[in-house]
Amino acid sequence: MDAEIDWKAKYEKEMARVAELKEHVRTFMVREQVKLELRAFGTIDAELALKLADTSGCSFDEESNVVIGAREAILDLAARSPYLFAPKIKAPPPLRMKNELLDAVQKELGMRKF
Repeated sequence: MDAEIDWKAKYEKEMARVAELKEHVRTFMVREQVKLELRAFGTIDAELALKLADTSGCSFDEESNVVIGAREAILDLAARSPYLFAPKIKAPPPLRMKNELLDAVQKELGMRKF
């Protein structure tokens, strides 16, 4: 009888360990997905932004292997702390000189025309 009780105790202990490992994997997956999304959104410091992001609404779906709620957490963080994200800077338009000015500069510098 003691062997049966010992077996059940070991089984319950192992099942608790499996549940703990599954939770660890879920937490890891949520964290990594949020970091990927932060980088995609152009965050300046992904580690700091991750610490400030509220990921309590994020979850990991084991069947589809998808993190749910990561984008919403980042959008919320961007609204609260926009300084963590690099501004979207457009490149300036190319400088174009008028032909007469360009010809004069080339003549003055002794350059050949292209």
